[in-house]
Amino acid sequence: MINSTPISTKWLLDASEESNQQVINSVYLIYCLKTQSKGTGFAIKSGQIITNWHVVENCTANDVIAISSDAKQYKFVSIVGDKNRDLAILTPHFLASSELELVGQKVETETKVLTWGHPLAYNGPSPILSVGYLAGFSVYQKDRNSPQVKRYIINGALNPGNSGGPLFLAGTNNVVGVVVAKHAPITPFLLSALDAL
Repeated sequence: MINSTPISTKWLLDASEESNQQVINSVYLIYCLKTQSKGTGFAIKSGQIITNWHVVENCTANDVIAISSDAKQYKFVSIVGDKNRDLAILTPHFLASSELELVGQKVETETKVLTWGHPLAYNGPSPILSVGYLAGFSVYQKDRNSPQVKRYIINGALNPGNSGGPLFLAGTNNVVGVVVAKHAPITPFLLSALDAL
């Protein structure tokens, strides 16, 4: 039987510590055919996949595909979203295998954190590592009638496409957050140039 795992994924798995290998295999490129939006998602122990609501907004379950690090494509049976928290739970046709779970662990400023994801115009099946530090906290409120949501501010290389990726404390597989947005001044011209790349 021929192994169909992309060579880039094999290299990444070989170069990664054992604790990161499970993470890499639990992270997916999430793509909506209808809106052409792209982001990152990750499987948790329940077999479901977590991503951001803005990645799958205006999409039905039939519009969304997940691409695994071994380049397999998967479809979904349902999407449940929380616009205020910008989170979505995708239930796939398959049960995604994962040892990852969301934990309510307190995170202090200056803590080293990392995420695996699919930034910018990168379309490879295996995710890319981003490392940063927890720099502070902010409060987000969609409107006056919505509850306030605590958000971490990360000083690190996060880009469009990292949205929906799992945020880990360095050296663990415990997910302490989900990447939501990049806050940096960027002109429409620069954004279109990056998209063109």
